[in-house]
Amino acid sequence: MKIISRYVLKEHVGPLTFAFTALTSLMLLNFISRQLSQLVGKGLPWGVIGHFLALSVPFVVALTVPMSVLVAVLYAFSRLAAENEVTAMKASGVSPWSLVAPAIWGGLVMSLLLLAFNDQILPRANHELKTLQEDISQTKPTLLLKEQVINSIAEGKFYLKAGKIDRTGEVGRLTEVVIYDLANPMRRRTIYADSGHIAFAPNRVDLDLKLFHGQMQEVTTDKPSELDRLFFNQNRIRIRDVGRDFKKTESDPMSKGDREMTICEMQTRLWSAETAYLVAERDFKDANKPGNADAVSAPTGRAPEPHGIGWAYCTAVEKIFGVAEAHAANLGNAGLHAAQDTVKPKPVAPESLRVDTGRTMVLPPVTSPQPAPAIAAGQSPADSLRKEQEAIAAAAAAALMRPTRPADVPIGGGLNSRQTEAKIRLEFAQRARDRFEIEIHKKFSLAAACLIFCILAPPLALRFPRGGVGLVIGVSLPVFALYYVGLIGGEAVANKGYLDPFWAMWGTNVVLTLVGLVMLLRMDRDAGSTRGGGFREWLDERRARREFRRAPVRGMT
Repeated sequence: MKIISRYVLKEHVGPLTFAFTALTSLMLLNFISRQLSQLVGKGLPWGVIGHFLALSVPFVVALTVPMSVLVAVLYAFSRLAAENEVTAMKASGVSPWSLVAPAIWGGLVMSLLLLAFNDQILPRANHELKTLQEDISQTKPTLLLKEQVINSIAEGKFYLKAGKIDRTGEVGRLTEVVIYDLANPMRRRTIYADSGHIAFAPNRVDLDLKLFHGQMQEVTTDKPSELDRLFFNQNRIRIRDVGRDFKKTESDPMSKGDREMTICEMQTRLWSAETAYLVAERDFKDANKPGNADAVSAPTGRAPEPHGIGWAYCTAVEKIFGVAEAHAANLGNAGLHAAQDTVKPKPVAPESLRVDTGRTMVLPPVTSPQPAPAIAAGQSPADSLRKEQEAIAAAAAAALMRPTRPADVPIGGGLNSRQTEAKIRLEFAQRARDRFEIEIHKKFSLAAACLIFCILAPPLALRFPRGGVGLVIGVSLPVFALYYVGLIGGEAVANKGYLDPFWAMWGTNVVLTLVGLVMLLRMDRDAGSTRGGGFREWLDERRARREFRRAPVRGMT
């Protein structure tokens, strides 16, 4: 590596470290503050809280790395230009491209590292974090009662208000007690008592209440004008499942969401979703055939695997590293695109699906495949597990989209039940397919942002050499806002089917890349030093050019 290239890259290390630490800390604090309600008051061990914080870091890192790269490149080139180092290098015959090239190559390396991070580390952390959040949500909060306040004992079921609370001893003493019992939706019950005792049962889960000298008022929802009143001298109430200690459960790989899968896992799901979409499309066409509503086309085979960016990545990983998937547990030599094993379906109860029209459509019975426990000769357990998972996904999707023959009863707008159901199936199949495609493109789009920012930032910094920290902040914030708003907005629009997943995830990248390339091509014509090249001078120059072009027109008039 040349001396100049090493020097330019060295200038990025300090700003990159500072920006990454600061941005990650700020975003992590913001994320933790939004999740604070899940952690406070539940008596969680410090190890669980530390584990929660550690699993939250990868999600934040995936967002802050591209931002840190942009800040570092802007600051490094702005400092080089402000201290006339760029001018001195140009005077020595060093081309500006020689200064920008190391940053672009560094951005490419950062993009590849972030892609590997998004593919391997981030999904596993997201899956463990989701499992941990579910375990924490099952933990009941520590009972902290406040005087003259309606305290939630069991959320949505029991609420308690006490005028005075004496917490001395294991049994708490209450006065002026009011209990709102909403456990039964068919009735509403309110209990008043002069005093009472409150304590946990021996199992430390249920809560025992002993009330003295009060009354119970009850109103049923079907007879709101009638009030039942019962007076008592002593009443004992047990509220179950109030306290529950934290209990860690093992994560289930089969319950992964789309943000908890590697690229190759989502590519496999995308393939199954593509097959399901073709089946739903065939059923929709059959249901809308004129004069032949009961016609059923011949069943279609499995769709060809989508040859998108996910397929290219998984194929490259398979050839370079010799693994079937980019997954640590799968080290066999079998290909990613192996044929599916045969499974025997086991019928389960149908489920109902509510549509926007307010009507309820009944889906056909869904089959739950039972993979054969035996492992073929010469096949590793990892290969067998992978094939079983692919077969389960394919069989479930095909069974869900299997055509049915309901009675042709008009529902509205001239459509019968089969046509409406076929349309709903097609829409859901398209959304399922798009969801996996969006997540695949998102992983690559976020990683490519590092390279794109390294193309965009150097010409900006060299054009305004006196920008300094103001330039870094003034450029970074709009670019961050444009990029992440475009990414989030594009995902929302693509999820509704209004935009192709590719353009939804790559549209902002394409725009920023074109702007960066144009500025790079004009970089040789831009000149600046510490005595010029500021933003105000740039505005004055543009204003002068505009007035010069308009001068002949004014002279003629």
